[in-house]
Amino acid sequence: MKILDPQLIVVIRNDSGFLNLTFDGKTYCNVRFRQLFPVSDPGNYVEIEYVEGDSYLEIGIIRSVSDLEGPFGQLVRNEIGIAYFVPEIRAIVSIEKFNGARGLETWTVDTDKGKKTFSIKADKENFALHDNGVIHVTDSEQCRYKIINYQRFPKKTQEHLEKFLP
Repeated sequence: MKILDPQLIVVIRNDSGFLNLTFDGKTYCNVRFRQLFPVSDPGNYVEIEYVEGDSYLEIGIIRSVSDLEGPFGQLVRNEIGIAYFVPEIRAIVSIEKFNGARGLETWTVDTDKGKKTFSIKADKENFALHDNGVIHVTDSEQCRYKIINYQRFPKKTQEHLEKFLP
């Protein structure tokens, strides 16, 4: 694992819309930034990779995105925000079971990004409770959502969620 000095990193958006990174005199094209601990330590320990053939190869790791200053840091934060787009469910408006489809539900929710309706197979595999109390929900299209504090929801909704938690 190679820890990179953020003061030596330059990040630009290329003509194709991807990011290029220059570090230690070498430029890497079409890099991606991948958080190593996106749930437990977001924004810290970010792996930087570049494409070579059909594979991604590691350039190194930055300890914290906040160490990247100015426009370089903003570009990286924007890329991570796109890759780890996880709206917060702030209210569950309704949960309806599909007729004839075992375990399939339609959820209508209010999120911090607006109202959303999605389908979900109601089983434990699509719900994850983390040490910090955050619940991650994955819908049938593999979109992720988070619930920060499900105990603020009405009792009936809490009981429904608790059926799927460890």
